[in-house]
Amino acid sequence: MDGQENRIIIEDNLSAELVAEVLQVFNSSRFSRLMGCTLAGLGNGSCRITCPVSGNLLNSFNGVHGGVIATLADVSMGMAVATLGYRAVTVEMSVNYLALAGEGEMLIAEGRVIHQSKKLLLAECSISNAAGRLITRGRGLYLGQRD
Repeated sequence: MDGQENRIIIEDNLSAELVAEVLQVFNSSRFSRLMGCTLAGLGNGSCRITCPVSGNLLNSFNGVHGGVIATLADVSMGMAVATLGYRAVTVEMSVNYLALAGEGEMLIAEGRVIHQSKKLLLAECSISNAAGRLITRGRGLYLGQRD
């Protein structure tokens, strides 16, 4: 699977060509790979990414660094946009940090597109731990372009 170590759950009727394009974009993100992120699911306008929390991702309070959380939110929303056939860049993003996550936890980011116009797409995400505790909520505005 081109860098993916697990199976990706494909929901809806995404074409094999679109899934391959999304995988290529995801796998080209070196920072996401450095964080240990894995693409776990794709749907029409949705994406699920997992990220194991290692010691290298912690801040001085032994919680996941806010930049890691923001990156995970951005990537999950950006990949959700990509499932609709867009190449996109982030225009604006907000992240609400609701709880700490610590070393050894698995973070699960669920990104979904909630509105789209010709060029702008609005997405939201939730990041929880494996036990279902909500860690973060985010929202992002993306400028999309179709090839």
